[in-house]
Amino acid sequence: MINLAFFKCLIIGGGHIAYQKAKMLLAYGATVTVLSPEFCEEIKCLEGQMNLLKASYSEDYLLAFQLVIAATNDRACNATIGKACKKQGKLCDVVTDQALSSFLVPAGIRRGDLIISVSTQGKSPALAAKIKKELESLYDESYSDYVACLGEWRATIKKEIKDEEERRRLLKYIITLDQETLKSISLKELSRVL
Repeated sequence: MINLAFFKCLIIGGGHIAYQKAKMLLAYGATVTVLSPEFCEEIKCLEGQMNLLKASYSEDYLLAFQLVIAATNDRACNATIGKACKKQGKLCDVVTDQALSSFLVPAGIRRGDLIISVSTQGKSPALAAKIKKELESLYDESYSDYVACLGEWRATIKKEIKDEEERRRLLKYIITLDQETLKSISLKELSRVL
C-alpha cells in the first residue's frame, strides 16, 4: 500500500489498459499524466482529471515522475521503459513483463477506508478479477460506513480505556457487532458486556 497522493505518476500508453490504470490511480488520489501519440475515447473522457501529453515516449519524460506504468501495445517499448525506470530508480509496472516491474497493481475493491486487494502475482489476472467480483458482493457499500464507525470506536476506546488488556478485548469484541448496535451502545454498556 502506497499513499499515491504523494506521487506524480506517468502512464505511457493510450489504450484500454492505460485507461484502467489511470482510473485506479485517480481513485487513490494520484497526480496522473498519460503520455501517448494517440488516446482512446475513455482516456479522453478523463482529460479534466489528469494531464494528457500527446507525444511518443522518450526517456526524458521519466525525470519528473516517481511512479511509471508502461502500458503501450509494444512489448519492446515497454521493456525499454522498464529498464530506464530501473536505471533511474523509479517505481515501474511493466504491464507486459512482470520481471521488469518493481511493483504490481492488484485487483481490488474499496469501501471507504476498507481496501481489499487480490493478486495472483501476474499468473492469472482473470482469476484475480473473478475473486474481486465475488468480494464485491460479499463486502458491499455498507462496509464504508461500518469501517468509519469502527474507526470512531477505536479512537474512543484508545482514549478512554487505559488498561491495555481491556482495550485489546474491546477492540476485538466491537468487530463482532453490527453497525446499528455500535451506534446505539455506550462505552459503559460495552465494558459491562466484557
